[in-house]
Amino acid sequence: MKPIFLKRAKGLFFALFVSLLGKAQTPIFEISGNGLSKPSYLIGTLHLGCEESKLVPPNFRSYLVNSEALVLELNLKKVSEQIKITTKAIVPKERSLDLLMGARYSEFKREVQQQYQLDVAAFERFHPMMTTSLLAAKLLPCSKSKGSETILMEVADSIKIPVMGLETASEQANILFSIPDSEAVQSLWEMGTNRSKAQHDWDELQRVFALGNIDSIAKFIEESDEMKMDLEKMLFQRNRNWAKTLPALMKKKSVFIAVGAGHLGGSHGLVALLREAGYTVVEKQ
Repeated sequence: MKPIFLKRAKGLFFALFVSLLGKAQTPIFEISGNGLSKPSYLIGTLHLGCEESKLVPPNFRSYLVNSEALVLELNLKKVSEQIKITTKAIVPKERSLDLLMGARYSEFKREVQQQYQLDVAAFERFHPMMTTSLLAAKLLPCSKSKGSETILMEVADSIKIPVMGLETASEQANILFSIPDSEAVQSLWEMGTNRSKAQHDWDELQRVFALGNIDSIAKFIEESDEMKMDLEKMLFQRNRNWAKTLPALMKKKSVFIAVGAGHLGGSHGLVALLREAGYTVVEKQ
């Protein structure tokens, strides 16, 4: 059985980013009814993947071109938002990785260099969860990554529709970097010193996501009792916030909503919440 801290940290990371490696394609959902004059659409995304992987359904373009805006978790077209995330990832000197890790730091630095070909000295002042994401990218079976959002934004640009965000960079950063240092550092240690195990764990998660079933994805994320309090903040509360924000957007125009695949399924997921709010949400073929 995995240690509690590792199960929690792994769950927290994927609950926020849902950034797995494979070719998972969650279906497109059409949202209609409840006073909407035009339908809107919803898909689950993978924030990190290989450029050659099929990270979005092949028929997404036909729905996006009929939409009037692309709605992401965060408006990634705004450079200022990306700068805010990076700025908030920088920790005070007294919380630098070498101090947080203590006597283990030299071993950690050596192992990461050998196993990931990455010099962590350059990231000592980054929050451990940010460095974890850098190691995660190294697990990709390709040298060039490209997430779902990038693909969607490229098409949105080509058809000249605006991109909107459901959250600000500050809000996302506050969620991610609220994880206690002790848990974040231990998760980073496990990942950095045992790449083979990290790869195995990621592949295990990949298999679930590759099925594209939103309820199976949600069940996998929620199955650990130790994660429930954190998932309330990382996943469920954000879903409720979005379910309150989206009606006003959908009433004004047809929007194409793309959020992390882990946000869609289960009783706390966005699909269920929109149905509870009176919308008809159906899977498109």
